[in-house]
Amino acid sequence: MKRFPALYLLTIFLLLPAFPILAQSDKQVNSHSFTYQYLTTKEGLSNQRVFSILEDKKGFIWISTRSGVDCFNGRTVKNYSLFGEDIIVDGAGRMIYLTKDSHETLWAYTSAGKVFKYDPISDAFTLEIDVAELTEKGIFLNNLFIDSSDCFWFGLKNGLFCYDSTNRHIENILEKKCINTIHFSPSDETLYIATTEGLYKRNQQNGTITTLLTECYIQSVFYDPATHLLWIGTFNSGVKVQDTRTGDFLSNESLNQLPHLPYRSIIPYDPQTLLLGVDGAGVYAATRDTGYSWSFLNANLEEEGELKGNGIYALCKDSSSNLWIGSYTGGVAYANPKKYLFELTQHEYKNPQSLINNHVNAILEDHEGDLWYATNQGISVHLLKSGTWKHFLKENVFLTLCNDENGNVWTGGYGTGVYCLNKHTGIRQHLTTERPGTLTTNYIYSIVEDNNKNLWFGGIYGNLIRYTPSQAGKAEQFASYGITLINSITTVGKDTIALATANGLYLLNKQTGNFKQYFTSPSNADTRSNSFIYSMYFPTPDKVWFGTDGGGINLLDLKTGKAVTYSTANGLPSNYIYSILPDNKGHLWLSTDKGLAYITTSPSPAITNIGFLDGLANEFNFMSYTRLRNGDFVYGSTNGAVRFNPENFTRPLYKAPLLFTSFEVPQKSREKTEEKKIQFNRMLNEGKTIELKYNENSFLISFISVSYQYQQDIHYSYLLEGFEQNWSAPTNELSIRYTNIPPGNYTFHVKSMSKNAGQQLDGHTIRIHIAQPYWNTAVAWLIYIILLTGITYFIWRFFANKMEKKHFSEKIQFFINTAHDIRTPVTLIMAPLSDLSKEDGLSGEGKRYLQIARKNTEKLYNLITQLLDFQKIDTTHLTLQVAEYDLKSYLQEKVLNFQSLCESKKIRMELSVPEAPVSLWMDKDKTDKIFDNLLSNAVKYTPVGGTISITIEQNDKKITVEVKDSGIGIPRKAQRYIFSNFYRAENAVNSKETGSGIGLLLTRRLMKLHKGNISFTSNEGEGSTFLLTFRKGNRHLARYILSGKTSPLSTFLSDISTEDNSSELSPEVNTDREAGTVQHTDRYDENEPNQTAHTAKERILIVEDNDDLRFYLKKTFASIYTVIDKPDGESALEYLQDKSVDLIISDVMMPGIQGDELCRRIKSDFTTSHIPVILLTAKTEKDAILEGLESGANDYLTKPFDTEILKTKIKGVLQNRKIMRQYFLSHSLPSVPAAEPSEKKEDTECANLLSAMDKEFLERCTRLITENLANPNFTINQLSRELALSRTIFYEKLKALTGQAPNEFIKLMRMTEAANLLKQGLPVQDVALLVGFTDSKYFSTAFKKHFGVSPSKFL
Repeated sequence: MKRFPALYLLTIFLLLPAFPILAQSDKQVNSHSFTYQYLTTKEGLSNQRVFSILEDKKGFIWISTRSGVDCFNGRTVKNYSLFGEDIIVDGAGRMIYLTKDSHETLWAYTSAGKVFKYDPISDAFTLEIDVAELTEKGIFLNNLFIDSSDCFWFGLKNGLFCYDSTNRHIENILEKKCINTIHFSPSDETLYIATTEGLYKRNQQNGTITTLLTECYIQSVFYDPATHLLWIGTFNSGVKVQDTRTGDFLSNESLNQLPHLPYRSIIPYDPQTLLLGVDGAGVYAATRDTGYSWSFLNANLEEEGELKGNGIYALCKDSSSNLWIGSYTGGVAYANPKKYLFELTQHEYKNPQSLINNHVNAILEDHEGDLWYATNQGISVHLLKSGTWKHFLKENVFLTLCNDENGNVWTGGYGTGVYCLNKHTGIRQHLTTERPGTLTTNYIYSIVEDNNKNLWFGGIYGNLIRYTPSQAGKAEQFASYGITLINSITTVGKDTIALATANGLYLLNKQTGNFKQYFTSPSNADTRSNSFIYSMYFPTPDKVWFGTDGGGINLLDLKTGKAVTYSTANGLPSNYIYSILPDNKGHLWLSTDKGLAYITTSPSPAITNIGFLDGLANEFNFMSYTRLRNGDFVYGSTNGAVRFNPENFTRPLYKAPLLFTSFEVPQKSREKTEEKKIQFNRMLNEGKTIELKYNENSFLISFISVSYQYQQDIHYSYLLEGFEQNWSAPTNELSIRYTNIPPGNYTFHVKSMSKNAGQQLDGHTIRIHIAQPYWNTAVAWLIYIILLTGITYFIWRFFANKMEKKHFSEKIQFFINTAHDIRTPVTLIMAPLSDLSKEDGLSGEGKRYLQIARKNTEKLYNLITQLLDFQKIDTTHLTLQVAEYDLKSYLQEKVLNFQSLCESKKIRMELSVPEAPVSLWMDKDKTDKIFDNLLSNAVKYTPVGGTISITIEQNDKKITVEVKDSGIGIPRKAQRYIFSNFYRAENAVNSKETGSGIGLLLTRRLMKLHKGNISFTSNEGEGSTFLLTFRKGNRHLARYILSGKTSPLSTFLSDISTEDNSSELSPEVNTDREAGTVQHTDRYDENEPNQTAHTAKERILIVEDNDDLRFYLKKTFASIYTVIDKPDGESALEYLQDKSVDLIISDVMMPGIQGDELCRRIKSDFTTSHIPVILLTAKTEKDAILEGLESGANDYLTKPFDTEILKTKIKGVLQNRKIMRQYFLSHSLPSVPAAEPSEKKEDTECANLLSAMDKEFLERCTRLITENLANPNFTINQLSRELALSRTIFYEKLKALTGQAPNEFIKLMRMTEAANLLKQGLPVQDVALLVGFTDSKYFSTAFKKHFGVSPSKFL
């Protein structure tokens, strides 16, 4: 309408002839056949100026407006902006149109020539073609057609352009013509081209163009293949129709009466009708044969029209026959055809030939098929044959109607009594309460005739009346029954009358007059309802359905008295049930105050509500219904009577295909969300399984059932199979969000249902797969299984090895214990044999036997030592003490050590060394064991006359030592076990050479400890070659390198090791001692312990559990020392409680208290801490030695030991004690006279020989004595009390530490102090008093006795 001036439009309207639009009875469509809804900006439309409307393949409606493109799904409108910004920079792009190609793809284009394609995956329009770039600037695109070859036909103001998008070639087919519309007819492959100058057609097969009409402004074209008529809508010349078969243009009154306005759209509606969209006059309809035309829809300004604007630009008929009308100013109107036609009988204003009143209370079909209506304004009868109406008893309210056998109709109502009417003659009879013995009330609610021709009258007031009309000479009869408050009456069988009352249900026996009351108390029937009953229906004599006033509908079992109630909770539109009527299919139809519903009674009751359908009244009146002979139902309402066929409603009421609209997973960014949305939409469109990652387990699914007429009636229920057990409650929400769904496979089911009818409309499913997290995938589980299997295996191997190791350790421990036990007897063998070898007078034969015994004892000792070395490595974490050694010199010394053994077997041992120095970082002690084992084996298993070669080689990274022999070799089958525990090859066993089977295993472990390697090659009978590989340098052994200064403890351990492994004795010691007694006497005189102890032999305590060894040691040392022997640690401690010794020799491994624990207790006890301890043990490992020394032992000797070495150690310890006594005695006195130079020792050396406990004891003694020197009454008893010691313990302790008895020590301190005082020049008498002598003469005598000179001559 905007294209021409308003004045011109007004002129056209004025010139329009006033003609009547034909009102033909055979018209196919009229405005009353539709219901109407609207889309404006209020409902979400982007603009109310509409140019195009299309339906896509999903059933969605697409609308192009001045502002963009909108999509309507029946519930919501979604807006799409083509330009991407609010400001439109192209002024010619203000008109937007829509079209579809042969693939049903949606395209949008603007009048400025921009062509956009809709992508359903991304749900967006993208610019594909800009026609202005292909042709020229300033174009105006009126129309677009896309053919099956995907060629674009552009209708521009300067011609018809064909654009091949594949080759990007464009051609002007119809130059210098302003193209308005392009219409393609697929039936004859013809392209119709409407221009401002006329109409052309192009044959798409051969490309020929033909002129059909000239000198006419053509706006729209439609070719009807059914009639072969070409409809041409002009701009201002009306509609022209050409018969394409003859080429003639048709002309008739129907076409001539159409308005001469722009025809923007022509579409077919049904097989008989075309619709024409007129810009300025609304929508017109015409038969397809051009016989009739009429105004169909318009925006009537005088009366409320169907449209909101007459400027029609777009018409569209969708797949559900809904009609969509787009106008230039009024947005979109959509007309929904009435699928279910209800015949509504209503009062017409001032028309007596209509229903007298719209409030219909009862309906009746008489014997002739005429319909009676009881209303609030009297009785109306519709005579169907004549189509006329009759009215009776106006201004009265009637509630019930009933036929009798004579063709009369009985009726009653509010205060009317009972009338008998004949539609031809009028009132036949009138019964009221004025006549005694007849009625008990004039308010009649229900009248029923039974099978005996009796009439039953009932109402809210008065009793039930049975009326028998007069017949055959019998007078009429009235019978009254004591039942009141009656709403309705019905017959049950031939003898029972049922009455619905305000107080339950009554069953009356007509023959006996007896009645029974039911449902007076719903609680007794096990249900929640009420007893105010309106209507009844008996499906069987013992069951009854009845409707109540607000209590729903009930099914009562008359035998049991139990009832089931159905209410709005079960789908009823209301709980006020006014009537119950069965149809031919067994459904029970219910009328309520909120519409109609029906119950499907089998297999289980299901309720369908149809009150929402358009054209169906909603508020019905109680007991106002009837069923006609043809099966139609008629219901009375407050707005007339409604007639319909119930069979039309027992199938699905309408179609609403269900679609999934989107599947969304929340993402961290908007870009990521859009990307995922496209991905999931593609899966949805292709019907594929939605594949989600494990962290995409929260998602939103959107869906809709497309129904533009009944959208508000649609509810949805859904179920995520695999996650949920039950369907959701119905909802009108169009999406469902799930969160934190576990990984797995799921099927999402959704179904759409009619909320009122309770019917399922459609259903759809999506398969969803949520991937397992990478730690829960099949590959991961395979890895877990492998790992678990591996872990299980390793655990099993661990415990198996642990058990094996335990058994092995137990076996080893047995051998070790045996070895320890053997070491003591070996000591008893080796020591006496050594002593015996020194005896004179042995014969040559005796010396030879003695040498054999000593040699084999030495072998036994070496075997025991090797076994203990293996146990030490196997059970402890050994550390190395490495230093740098010259390997050539080291091996030369080794070769020399084995030379004598080789000479005895006539074996040649050769050493080959390089000229360059070979420096190796190693632990010498452990390397000794490595080479001793290899060389010893080589010598043992090489036969007489064989050869052994040792070769050293080196490079930048390693040093290798090859030990090759020509011995018996190692069998092939034994080579894999050669480094196993206690394994010896069969040929080695048969060689009669002794061996333990652990030498090579010990060697390999020691090599690994050095970060080296040992390998071998061997052939049985040819010899073996062992290759030792050491790494050069010390980086790999850095943590084991000895510091520059060797600690005293390390030196001491080294000395022990040297002494223990040396085959030579220490320098000869003089063993000739004075003979002494074994027993020690603990006798003291009255004031002081026995002074003879000072000159007695030293006392030694031997603690040894082996009786023979203890006897041997006691016998050995008895001539030198006073020996006390004890068999265990407990008896030794008990002895030391009140006695003291000068030295203790103890075995380590003993029953009860071990030797190291005994030493620890002795050293931690104040009374015995000063006693030196020497430990004897079969344990040779350094850890055991360290443990013994750390317990406080003064020395440590391993078994078997040489008695001479033990004697030397005892002598050394006792000598050190003497030196210590001299040191502490000299340092305890105030001043020391000149001492002998030979007796001077380094203070630090002597100080380290005494424990802190003993040092503190001596310091306290010295301090106490010094403080009491001037006290002549200061005695030993006082001193021992101050020190909290007994006199005996104090004596022994002080004597052991200083070599002086307490009296002598005190006297010595006094004499020393006196000498110092005299040196200071003090008089003798003063000095005597200061050192505790009251008698100066006695002081002089004592002083002279001590120093050999009198005090006066001392200076």
